[in-house]
Amino acid sequence: METLKLDLDIKDFQKVVSIVRNRCAVFNILDFVKPIGCRVFSTTKGYHIYLVTDGKDLNSFDICFLQMALGSDYKRETFNFMRFRDSLDKKWNVLFESKYDGQGNLLSHEVAEPVLSDVLWKAIQERVKA
Repeated sequence: METLKLDLDIKDFQKVVSIVRNRCAVFNILDFVKPIGCRVFSTTKGYHIYLVTDGKDLNSFDICFLQMALGSDYKRETFNFMRFRDSLDKKWNVLFESKYDGQGNLLSHEVAEPVLSDVLWKAIQERVKA
């Protein structure tokens, strides 16, 4: 199993569902990985989505590519690419549960959204061929 970590800075959850659902068509093309579950967390700017896959032996490039293909923030994924390109581990792939400014003030914190997780998971299952 491998968890894809998507950062979508969009407050409209229906738009998030539409983007992720449509882009999950990538799993209908790829034969080495399929989604098996997801969890949604709200943040100040939008949502963090943890998309669990059955992928085995996914390398850093595979993970970064899939995250970008699924709509994760392109700047985050570009920085992720730069972090891992000379590294062998996957410690580069993080979504911060909390973010602070330079003075230590809390800027954002993840909040679990189980109902939204179910909504998104059903939308993904409709899009991805069994």
